[in-house]
Amino acid sequence: ECEVVMRNDFFLESVVDEFMHSANLAIFEIFCRIHTKIDSKMLSERVDLKGEDAEQWIVNLIQGAKLDAKIDSENDNVVMFQQYPEIYEQVIDRTKDLAFRSYQLANDVQQLHQKAEQQQN
Repeated sequence: ECEVVMRNDFFLESVVDEFMHSANLAIFEIFCRIHTKIDSKMLSERVDLKGEDAEQWIVNLIQGAKLDAKIDSENDNVVMFQQYPEIYEQVIDRTKDLAFRSYQLANDVQQLHQKAEQQQN
């Protein structure tokens, strides 16, 4: 549906192919991060590719997205392995905005203190 709409839009017509490629990539990455075992045929239908083109596209995306996966050719599946972030990455993510939040908190407390002083005077 997106492709039809974009092809009929004067401003978006020139970026349809790039958009569709990016959309396929996003669908594949999200799908792979959600599921642990994916049927290759079903995946190739979702990204609108057939046969060896689909398999090569899947291999390139697994390598490009740095996903921990393997292709099971016998069962025609893509098997995804869980990727857990290391502990230092978790600490960095959780404390990313700590300095900004601390500044905001101190600023809010100072403003409350100033309002309280003004009301007393």
